[in-house]
Amino acid sequence: MKLRKKAVEILVRIFRDGAYSNLETASGLEGFDKREKAFITRLVYGTVSYKIQADFILSKYVSKPLEKLDIEVLCILESAVYQKLYMDSVPDYAIINESVNLAKSFGKTSAMGFVNGVLRNAFKKGLDLSDIPENTAYYYSIKYSIPKYICSMIMKQYGDYAEYIISSCREIPQTTVRVNTLKITKENLISYFENIGIKAEQTCICPDCLRLSGGLDVREDKAFKEGLFYPQDEASALSAYVLSPSKGDIVIDMCAAPGGKTTYMAQLMENQGQITAFDLYDHKIKIINDTAKRLGIDIITPKKEDTTIYNKKYLETADKIMADCPCSGLGILRKKPELGISMGEGNLPEIQYAILENAGKYLKKGGEMVYSTCTLNKEENILNIEKFLNKHQNFEIIDITDYFNGKRFKCTKKGCLQILPGEYGMDGFFICKLKKN
Repeated sequence: MKLRKKAVEILVRIFRDGAYSNLETASGLEGFDKREKAFITRLVYGTVSYKIQADFILSKYVSKPLEKLDIEVLCILESAVYQKLYMDSVPDYAIINESVNLAKSFGKTSAMGFVNGVLRNAFKKGLDLSDIPENTAYYYSIKYSIPKYICSMIMKQYGDYAEYIISSCREIPQTTVRVNTLKITKENLISYFENIGIKAEQTCICPDCLRLSGGLDVREDKAFKEGLFYPQDEASALSAYVLSPSKGDIVIDMCAAPGGKTTYMAQLMENQGQITAFDLYDHKIKIINDTAKRLGIDIITPKKEDTTIYNKKYLETADKIMADCPCSGLGILRKKPELGISMGEGNLPEIQYAILENAGKYLKKGGEMVYSTCTLNKEENILNIEKFLNKHQNFEIIDITDYFNGKRFKCTKKGCLQILPGEYGMDGFFICKLKKN
């Protein structure tokens, strides 16, 4: 029961306190062995990912609104439904008995009979979508456990690709890492992984990324601690690869934390030049510093800066600029499923555009910058670019198809790269490269 109790404790902090699933899970697994960690992680991620679906089932057997239940009781029920639907190795009676005992362990003795009755009824019928019209936002929302308004937006913006995109958000991604070529060759890192039982293969486009098959506890790995690699999705790495800064360049990273793109730019520059890395929060500045130190990089200068506010100090000072803006995160729902529960600020396009405007001012004439997000929402992507180009006639989009290694993407238009979730194994991502004439 201790594994399920730990999972429920983590779920409570995610749903009640708004904690990030990846960070909360990683910090809560100390003292468990590899097998136990795998079980807890799967149960936490699965329950968060399929919360909408679980709540749809539970609402048929609970007479009051689910949000009125004690949060511990609700998390016990939701995790039980996930086990029933997606963890075949666990028999129903074991799930129900463990759930009842969990209620007792959290001091919810009065809810033990309630938990037992609800789960017995819910398990009899399971997930039944027969009374929901197919090919509707509501149908996709329940089938794939994605918020209805997100399904509606994707259907409106992507048409025939909508179900492909929505279903891809529920795929389980492989781990991708970026080789730190400042410290090790790609071939030697592949050999290292093979020696510890991990298969590592070159990804499809970015030459410095490897996709891993097999379980790897990244934070405990010797090579990670030595700075030989950095966990990073290929799509994220591509934004820095496409910007392609050179040795000696002066670079500004507008939204740098946690430092993946920043340190990859430094790597591409062979640790020669200057990168000013902006972020709004002190604790994130520390993360950038720590990451750069671990990777053996000394050309990055993190600075606390609100990049939505213009600072004349940086007017036309940068050869290259990375503007990877805060976004709704729809492209990484498969890795951070709680983003589908609470999408954050509603004025994201305005925030992104303000950052893009200032990036344009900080760029030297003849310089290049990349605007990128890890979302699919066109209001945050191509519409921001079109708005910027309509206002600034001295900027143009640079064709980046030469970087694609011959790969074709379903929804790439107007010289901008829109990667759909799962496409070539990558996260959903938008990348556009601009030049200031």
